[in-house]
Amino acid sequence: VGRSYFDAHRDATVRTSSDTLANIRLPSAEVLSDAVGRLEGHIPQDIAGPILATKAKLASLERYVYLLSCGYSLLFHGFGSKIKLLEAVAQALADDADDSAAVFVAHGYNPSLSLRSVLSKIAEAIVPKASQYPRRHLLDYVHAIRDSFTVGNKSMERAVLVVHNVDGTALRSTEMQHALSELAAIPEISLVASIDHINAPLLWDGTAVMRFQWAWIPATTYEPYTIETAYCS
Repeated sequence: VGRSYFDAHRDATVRTSSDTLANIRLPSAEVLSDAVGRLEGHIPQDIAGPILATKAKLASLERYVYLLSCGYSLLFHGFGSKIKLLEAVAQALADDADDSAAVFVAHGYNPSLSLRSVLSKIAEAIVPKASQYPRRHLLDYVHAIRDSFTVGNKSMERAVLVVHNVDGTALRSTEMQHALSELAAIPEISLVASIDHINAPLLWDGTAVMRFQWAWIPATTYEPYTIETAYCS
C-alpha cells in the first residue's frame, strides 16, 4: 500500500514557497518588550498553587516513597519550575528519615556545580575513613559508596540524592551522567531528579536508562523559572 501511494504521486507537481526570511515582518524591540510586560503574571497563582499543593500532598508522597522502595528513580517533568515541588519532597523525605538515612540536594541548574564535590560529601557521610579511598575519577567515589554498602561497613543505611535539573549544563557530560547512573544503580541510594530541556532523554543510552530505572512523573506547575534562569546571561 505504501509503495502504491508513492507510485501514484511521483509525477505530481512539487509546490514550493517563494517566501524568504526577508519577507518576515518582525516587530520592533519596543513592541516585544511591551508585549512581554503585559504577559507578566498571565498565569494566575490560583492555578499554579493548587497544582503544586496536589503534587506535594501526603498521598503523592507515599506513592513516591513506594516507587523509591521498589528501586525506581523519580524523574519529574513538565512545564514550569519544579524547585518548590522537589524541595517539598526532599523536606518530607528528610523528616521521614531516621538517623540511618540522609538526604542530599544538588542544584544542577547552577553551571558552576561540581559533581565531584557532591559525590565527595555523600562518600564522606556514608563511607568510614573515605579519605583513604582513591579519588582520581568520579566513579572512584561511586565505587567506594557501593563497596561500603556491600561489605556492610557504612555509617548509614540509606541515602537520597535530589538533583534539581539533572539535565543542567553542569551535568550534561557523558562522564557525569554515567557516574549518576552508577550511583542510582546502588540499591541503598535513591535518586529524585527533575528535567526541563526538551531533549533531556537524549543524555542517556540504553545502559544508563537501565541503571536509572526512571519513573516518569508529570509535574506541570506553571511556576516561573526565576531561579533556574538567574545564571543565564
